[in-house]
Amino acid sequence: MPINLLPQEFKPKGYVVTVSHTLRKVAVLLLTVFLVGSVAILGAFIFTSQRIKGSNSMQEELKTEIETLEATEQRLILLKDRLDKVKTIEDANNSGEEVTVLGNVSDLFSEGITPKGILVSKGLTQVSVYADSLANLSHFIEILKGSGQFANIALVSFDYDPEDGYTAEFSFVK
Repeated sequence: MPINLLPQEFKPKGYVVTVSHTLRKVAVLLLTVFLVGSVAILGAFIFTSQRIKGSNSMQEELKTEIETLEATEQRLILLKDRLDKVKTIEDANNSGEEVTVLGNVSDLFSEGITPKGILVSKGLTQVSVYADSLANLSHFIEILKGSGQFANIALVSFDYDPEDGYTAEFSFVK
């Protein structure tokens, strides 16, 4: 049994003792709730920060992957454009007959006639020649006319330069 050395008038009243015991229990309970709450908030903070770090690293990986895919897409678009251009060229320049006409004309070049320029496109073959004399040019025209390989020979242009000689441009239809 405890010994109370305080005089009786300083002895706490019964309701004060009960309130103090109740307050002590409430304080312990509140301290426990506070500690448990603090630990829960700290745990939630750590968990959330870990998820944020994971999300940031995932975001960086996705950005890198998107950049790679964009570069690949750009290369595919350029490749598609090139293929479209190749197809356009193949469709437009199917000039097999015109090349044959050019071959036939080149076989007829005689001495004194030098090719200066050639234009081959769909439905058109033009040959520009240089001749050192009018006689050589006339002889070449006679050879073209006498070959019988062309349905139509058109003289597109004719020039004379005293230093270079004669330049004539012909258009051929087979």
